[in-house]
Order: sequence, then C-alpha cells, then structure tokens
Amino acid sequence: MRLLKTLLAAVIIFSLISSFAYFTMIESKILTQYSEVKKASRVVLLSKTRSKFVTGEYWENEMLAQYKKINGLPLDAQFDYFRILLANIEFYGTQSYDFIHMVGMNAEKFANYLDDFEKDDSYLKLSRDEQEILKKWKAEFQVIGQDKELLVD
Repeated sequence: MRLLKTLLAAVIIFSLISSFAYFTMIESKILTQYSEVKKASRVVLLSKTRSKFVTGEYWENEMLAQYKKINGLPLDAQFDYFRILLANIEFYGTQSYDFIHMVGMNAEKFANYLDDFEKDDSYLKLSRDEQEILKKWKAEFQVIGQDKELLVD
C-alpha cells in the first residue's frame, strides 16, 4: 500500500512538472504584443493539445470562436494570431479550409505580413521547421491573394 501511495505521488509530481514545462513552452511560442491575441492563441493551443491527448473533440470550433473575439482588433493583431497558429499547429484537410477562410480576403496582406515578419528579430526565435512552415503558407497566401476566386465555397 505504501509503495502504491509513493508511486501515485511520483506520478502526480511528474504530471505537475510536465504540465508546467508544457505551459512554459507554449508561452514562449506566443510572440505578440497584443494581450488579447496571446489569450486567444493560448486557448486554441491548449484546446488542440487537450483534443489530441485527452478528449478527442474538435478544437477547430475554438479556433474560430477565438478569432471572433479578436476580429475587431487591427489587422496586425489578427495576423499575429494567424501566424502563431500556423507556426504551432499542423493544418490539413478541413482545418486548412477553415484557416484559409478565416484569413479570407486578407490573404495577400497576410502574405506581405509574413514576408515582413521574416525580417523581424522574432522570426529568429522560431525553429527551422516553424520558419519553413511559415514560408510555405506565405507562398500559398500569395497565390490565394492573386486569385480571390479560390476563396469561393
């Protein structure tokens, strides 16, 4: 019985330390000056993680709900939100579709924003993989920006 209690305590302590480390890592990836964007990004990243490891629920609804909360902010703030999500979430299928439609008619401006971000010191804080992901999406949004008909359902 004592061994079981010790083992349980060790698991709890390990879980707490792991959780703290994970939340610290997430915070280090949210590079923006806008507190509303930090909060929205944090909620989406945690929802995605919770979905992947615990609940299996759709996290995409949270991404869209958080976007609605920041939609009235300046475009730079919205673009920070998009960039943070792109650098930290692997989008595919309907997730990509939802994301592209969230950016919407600002696709070309967002591609320009990503181009400018590559020249910012914050860009160097990203991993090489994150930088490559942003470059690929920048190219996609340049194409979408040139052909708005790609946004039609």
